[in-house]
Amino acid sequence: MMRSDLLSCIFGVILLLQYFPPCSSAMASGKKGQPLPLIINTWPFINATRVAWNTLNSPGKTVIDAVEKGCQQCEMEQCDGTVGYGGSPDENAETTLDAMIMCGTTMNVGSVGCLRRIKNAISVARFVMERTKHTLLVGELGEFWSVDWLIG
Repeated sequence: MMRSDLLSCIFGVILLLQYFPPCSSAMASGKKGQPLPLIINTWPFINATRVAWNTLNSPGKTVIDAVEKGCQQCEMEQCDGTVGYGGSPDENAETTLDAMIMCGTTMNVGSVGCLRRIKNAISVARFVMERTKHTLLVGELGEFWSVDWLIG
């Protein structure tokens, strides 16, 4: 997978973290003095942006939920043929996935690289951020955590 594919997966939805506490469910109501929700996508992945927006405006959902759901949508649709399972193969003709997610308030980060046989790398990256002491898991170690998390 090319490094630009990682950027496609993360796409500009992460920029909405600028406006809200990303790890809580504090959505603006549009009252005077409060910012309105904003999602910026640097790529033309309209469905992913729509899913992120709908999640952002759902009761009890956080900005991190919106980023994850938007990226999941892009991974499932294999946006522009490079993102997600079945996307652009690497030098060994295998599809490997990378993903990263970050909480703008705490600066906590979770990321995974070179995952095989995993369809939603962004969810594994979130798991790494929220449930481990690590910030990056690569290859078989990331796959181990993925399978263990899904089963456990």
